[in-house]
Amino acid sequence: MSYEIIKSVPADFPALTQPGPDGPVLMAQINAAISTAECVSIINNHPDYTVQFDVEPSAGDLTLVDSVCAAHTGVPFATGVQKLFAEAVMTETGNSYVEKASLQSAPLSAGDYLVNWYSEIAVLLADATSGVQARVMWGGVERAESSHNLSFYQAFGGSVIVTIADLEAPELSIELRRVGTPNTAQLRRVRMAIAPI
Repeated sequence: MSYEIIKSVPADFPALTQPGPDGPVLMAQINAAISTAECVSIINNHPDYTVQFDVEPSAGDLTLVDSVCAAHTGVPFATGVQKLFAEAVMTETGNSYVEKASLQSAPLSAGDYLVNWYSEIAVLLADATSGVQARVMWGGVERAESSHNLSFYQAFGGSVIVTIADLEAPELSIELRRVGTPNTAQLRRVRMAIAPI
């Protein structure tokens, strides 16, 4: 048997930065917070919103629903995110990986996404005893790596398809380190994108 509660704007949504709640985001946030029921729909009859569940949530979960509504900003899911670092040369003289460019997405809706990255890397001076390594990180996990010891810029790019759950806000980053004898590692023309497919 279904169960429903009524939430009103602005009383139950003090954190809104939009005119009203975003139904799919609010539903995903509620379902991520509670365990004794599932939110199955949110009916917009502004300023009242009917939150429907498949069964009656526990008292504790109803309190969590109140908290989720109070924190909900109304910002919708992002449908795709892209960021570009054009012609920016960044250097690193240490020999540990250091994040040099990152793309932090907004919360995404569930689905498959194409993740792309491109950059150019080099060491400042050609030297057979030194080089540069760059790696692409996705959610803290290495997805790709490239290295060389050339004094001109070498392209470093790739793509991967990933599955994302509701409300994930993944970070894509490129880390850089100089290896071997002291030299200056450089990264430029970075392009990173997360897009739905």
